[in-house]
Amino acid sequence: MFEQAQGAFQRVAGKAQDALGEMTNDSGMQAEGKMREAQGVVQQSYGQALDEIREMAVKHPLGLVGGVAAAAFLMGMICARR
Repeated sequence: MFEQAQGAFQRVAGKAQDALGEMTNDSGMQAEGKMREAQGVVQQSYGQALDEIREMAVKHPLGLVGGVAAAAFLMGMICARR
């Protein structure tokens, strides 16, 4: 939840910085604002993914363990072939 809130804040701050850069005709500030906004979107998406994984771990702990075991097995098979 913290990541989502922080991402939303970064998104809004980036939009404001972009708008201020546009008003003052400062392309550098605009670029920073767009970058900050994009960073906020990514951070918010990351937070949503974390929340979904946590929720899945609580609802289906054995399924999560099985998925992790399968991924570890596949990684072992890939590494053994090299």
